[in-house]
Amino acid sequence: MASSARRRVRAARTPAGPKAEQAGIVRPFKTAWETKGIDALISLLDPDATETAEGGGLTVTHLRPIVGGARIARAYAEIARVSGHRTTFHETTGNGLPGLGAEQDGDLATVFAFEIAGDWISNIWAARNPDELRRRRIGAIPGPCPR
Repeated sequence: MASSARRRVRAARTPAGPKAEQAGIVRPFKTAWETKGIDALISLLDPDATETAEGGGLTVTHLRPIVGGARIARAYAEIARVSGHRTTFHETTGNGLPGLGAEQDGDLATVFAFEIAGDWISNIWAARNPDELRRRRIGAIPGPCPR
């Protein structure tokens, strides 16, 4: 009984990797973002979604979390407009969550991790701290903060 209980405890602590269907939401998000498709972005975001960015005081980020799918979509479309063709995206993971890496002029600028709830993105974490991006592998950051 003790070994069975230990296995259950270990299994409960092991974070599950992104499911294929969850990771599949990232691709249309990437396409909508690259084409600045606000309506398409809104359709992929939970109406109550939250976006949190962290730059370590070294890069420009949103000062406060952005709350609301429509607000996030507008903010991300503006980011795409400003960054223009300098930014390329590739699919990755962040702390076991599906995500995107953004490169600007060939350098990793941001890693985004997406929490998926049902068919929508419910939370986005954006890591922009250049020191963290240099120190860690793409798959190791960002991720949800302990609550």
